[in-house]
Amino acid sequence: MKLNLFDRLFGRENKEESLELIDSDKLRDWLERQVKSRKREIYKGCRSLIDDIFLNLEGIKTAMLELEKLECPDEIPKKARKIVVTSKPAFVHGILDSIVVVGDKKPSGYDELKKFHEDLQAVVSSLGKIIISHGRYLSIAFEDEIDNIKIKSKRLFEMSGELGERIGSDVSLFLEALEKLNEIEIKLRELGDLDTYRSNLKEKLKRYSEEISDLERKIDSLHGTREFKELRRTEEELRGVREKLESVELDIYNYINPLRRPMKKFRKFAEVRGYGPEILKSIDGYMQDPVECFLLDENGNLEDILVKIGKAIEAGDFKLKDRDRERALIRIESALNIDKNKLRERHLELNSLREDLLKRIESFSVTEKIKGLKRDLEHLEREVKTCEDELDRIEKKSDSIERDISGRREELERRLNDIDGYRIKINWRD
Repeated sequence: MKLNLFDRLFGRENKEESLELIDSDKLRDWLERQVKSRKREIYKGCRSLIDDIFLNLEGIKTAMLELEKLECPDEIPKKARKIVVTSKPAFVHGILDSIVVVGDKKPSGYDELKKFHEDLQAVVSSLGKIIISHGRYLSIAFEDEIDNIKIKSKRLFEMSGELGERIGSDVSLFLEALEKLNEIEIKLRELGDLDTYRSNLKEKLKRYSEEISDLERKIDSLHGTREFKELRRTEEELRGVREKLESVELDIYNYINPLRRPMKKFRKFAEVRGYGPEILKSIDGYMQDPVECFLLDENGNLEDILVKIGKAIEAGDFKLKDRDRERALIRIESALNIDKNKLRERHLELNSLREDLLKRIESFSVTEKIKGLKRDLEHLEREVKTCEDELDRIEKKSDSIERDISGRREELERRLNDIDGYRIKINWRD
């Protein structure tokens, strides 16, 4: 069975402990009352000890004043006498200066009692150092007086320790419980702030959802207009034109590509033979971007290159296997016979039609309206994603804080139940 502080002091056993249920909203007042009550009881229980401490301090002071008056006995050897005479003033004044720290005013309450105990600890520590440093030689001449000082100092040390035990008993446990309650309340406020933030985010999401629905209705409404249907038909026509353009460009590529290998060999031959930079530049263009170079070739550069390649092959100016030579000449002849202007005209016609369709699409006012609405819709969807991510973060943080609060609450109850004479159950009301 546990005994509380004052039952231990006065030798009384505590009655059987009963469980005390405390509502959390009343816990702070209860703890503060306990602290105040304990402080009052501890101070009351320490008053006789305080009287003894002051009596002891007065005894040390009196002993010092008497020692100060004493002369060193004549029988003390000269060498030792010199040490004694030198040490005594430092010893006496050191002791007197040390004990003056606590003053002569007794503490009038618990808080002053704590300060008094801190000063008393400093006095005890100082006395010990002075007795060891200056007092060790004085015993040669003043053995009884020094022994008396040592006894009184030892007793003062014991009383200081006893006072410390009484001061640091139940009160510190209640103060720790209050500090733990402060921590819990800070966490609860943090959790409350998160709940408010969560509610604001959910309200924002609700508003975003309504705005998104409104935008989608507006877009659907525009999709039903005659102008939008005409826009769709134009876009479909544009897709068809683009496919035809790609087909023409593929034909051009397939037309040029088989010729790139002979062009590459001729390029080396032409550079060695000192052909002009124009033809070299034309060959490089067809090697790098055959379609673009073909479409821009209005001066017959390709025909000129192919004719020169054919002549160089027939003249044997650069080596080719018979099969490759025959194949290259066939491809060159075939390329020269293709109506290249027709390909260019077809591409030009389709490209012009594409540009017209693009301008026509841009002229539809519904296009910009829908684009604007979709931009707004995409912006809102990004905001929704940001809010949802933030909500996830808040949920995780709230869970972490709730676990933290739960742990701190368990620790608080555990600390309260560690106090002698208490069985506490807290009814937590969030």
